[in-house]
Amino acid sequence: MSAASEVASSKGYALAMAPIGDWAGKTTIPYDGAIVVDPVPENRLVQRALVDGRPLVTVGRLDSTVTSCVDNDFAAVVYEVLDHLWEKGSKRPGMISSPISASYAADCVKAYEGWCKVRGVRPRLEVVSGSLSEDTGRQAAESLLSRDDAPDSIFATLDRLALGASMAASALGDVMIVSLGDSSAVAGASTPLTAVELQPVEIGRAAAEMLIDQIEGEQAPRSVTIPAHLVVRASTETGARPIS
Repeated sequence: MSAASEVASSKGYALAMAPIGDWAGKTTIPYDGAIVVDPVPENRLVQRALVDGRPLVTVGRLDSTVTSCVDNDFAAVVYEVLDHLWEKGSKRPGMISSPISASYAADCVKAYEGWCKVRGVRPRLEVVSGSLSEDTGRQAAESLLSRDDAPDSIFATLDRLALGASMAASALGDVMIVSLGDSSAVAGASTPLTAVELQPVEIGRAAAEMLIDQIEGEQAPRSVTIPAHLVVRASTETGARPIS
């Protein structure tokens, strides 16, 4: 958000932060275009922008030909993370996913199940519902780890879910944890977590630049993929390497 705001300000625009809920459907505030993060078709701001014919950029896929999209290649991310865990000795990797209504979560789950099929591994998946927090991550990890065929590693699709999973796994000591999304909390955990750096600053900049280009009639809707990087820490080992 900060990066998008900086780009907007530098080009003479103001970026307003819209609250979640019915605000977008009720407000009379004029606007030139919209950026929606992790969109779903029923999002009120998505619906209003499409009805009003305003330029729309989504961070995450909406599968619409009239919107621009900024995203990461989550299939490549998942395969790289799971291959990393496999190389480190994990033969039963599990996944904790955010609700699959968001395209990134749906892409991650699909890639995880595809990787498991290729490797001949049984999927061990928990999709959380309700709030996305450390507590729901811990509960999901406890459910996975209580199985007879419990995973020996967990890849979580949100940093807070990964932190919760780390809490649940700490008593076992041999469960590797990876977070989709890096943060200071992930890096500063008691056992620093290996994480996928999704480059949110670059995503914010790209989204704002694409939206302004459309507002000013300089560009048709298009898609941009921002590369991700795997930052390896103590939860798997020390080091770092890029995700292709």
